[in-house]
Amino acid sequence: MTPISSMVSQWWEQEPEEIKKYKRLAKEAFVYRNERFPKKLINLNKINGVLLQILSRPMNYF
Repeated sequence: MTPISSMVSQWWEQEPEEIKKYKRLAKEAFVYRNERFPKKLINLNKINGVLLQILSRPMNYF
């Protein structure tokens, strides 16, 4: 494990459970959407990718 990976791991362990739950829900919603609407059926635009990146980032409260 790299020093940065170790630091991120420690940081994530200190995050409130509410933040972890939010990230899990966002991931589940993303997977559900991809199962319901595969890329073959719809043409996803770039905004969906940007929104996913924003939702999957850790929240900074500093």
